[in-house]
Amino acid sequence: MTDSPYSGKDADTYMAAVDALVGEQNPLEVMSRVYETLTAFFAEIPAEKVAIPERTGKWSMRDVIDHIFDVELIYGYRTRMIVASDKPRFLDMDQDAWVDQHWYREVPLHTLLEVLDGARKINIAFLQSLSDEQKQRYGVHSERGNETVAQLMVRWAGHDLLHYKQLERIWEAVK
Repeated sequence: MTDSPYSGKDADTYMAAVDALVGEQNPLEVMSRVYETLTAFFAEIPAEKVAIPERTGKWSMRDVIDHIFDVELIYGYRTRMIVASDKPRFLDMDQDAWVDQHWYREVPLHTLLEVLDGARKINIAFLQSLSDEQKQRYGVHSERGNETVAQLMVRWAGHDLLHYKQLERIWEAVK
């Protein structure tokens, strides 16, 4: 495995940049816009362009959506484990391996976006139900250390914003 920008000191820098994208915005409000933002974006993209990678060895727009869906599942799981368990431990994910090995490419994009929307709505409802005390509970990430539910909420929203920018960049490259 190659050195990842998501581990060690690089992870701290990366996570700080992701968190900064959210700034003073309410993370749940940012998160609630995922479906509308993505469907509006893809409404203007010809279907034949969606699977073209930005360049050799890089992700396509479709791969980005697959990744956002993966993270939806992972962060949903992690937040629930933190609330239900005492300091659970989490391994990092190899995001490229997840995207490369999943069958999502066989699912129409609009279907995956609808499933993402449903999962996101359930996750937001769960997060909204948490007390301030529950939001301060934490799990232990294998590379980033302690992460509270409140931190994960900001990172979840920042992750969306980061990948919206990536989608725009890929679109510019494959037009």
